[in-house]
Amino acid sequence: MTATREPEDPELISKAIQSALLEVHTSLIAHVVSWDPLTQKADVRPVTRGTVPTADGDQVTEDLPVIPGVRIAFFRSGGFSFTFPISVGDPVRLIFSESYSGTYRATGADASDPGLVERFGLSSAVALPCEERDANPLSPDRLDPADAVIAPSLRVGGLSALPVAMAALVQSAITTAITGHTHTGVTTGAGVSGTGALAVPVGSVASSNLKAEP
Repeated sequence: MTATREPEDPELISKAIQSALLEVHTSLIAHVVSWDPLTQKADVRPVTRGTVPTADGDQVTEDLPVIPGVRIAFFRSGGFSFTFPISVGDPVRLIFSESYSGTYRATGADASDPGLVERFGLSSAVALPCEERDANPLSPDRLDPADAVIAPSLRVGGLSALPVAMAALVQSAITTAITGHTHTGVTTGAGVSGTGALAVPVGSVASSNLKAEP
């Protein structure tokens, strides 16, 4: 009869630590399932399956649940903000807090108790909209070695922002108006000419992808 070896204390401790670490979440990629622009929160589904221990000490993988109400971490400070559209299916990078931060988000109180006893748990996630698949890199026209590029469009200010007039288009429109205009009823000598008319209609001088408030 073969004797069964009982695990020693160091081995038990190591397995216990490894099992506990499976519940520690630091960062994951997820897809946006739904998005609420009023609350700036999204329901997200992690794209990587989680690992869970079995009763016999083995490990298996299983789908992680959809995480509801994850705040999209747009840049904002000092009354300024930088936002952009979020679409269903967009990949985001999830960051999990050391302790639950929902109490602070709800009350804004300094030195608040966490309210939920968990460390690096799924319910403490925030989402950074900065991920993408390797097969879908930014196109070369959206990269510049000397300038910051914001594409495809930019609005500075609120909903009342209007398209910005472009200097080159304004100059071209003025030049066209001056050099191409005609007069009707022209008289010789000291007579008075009729009302001027543009030979070529002036086109729009507005930017197609930049808006600002006056």
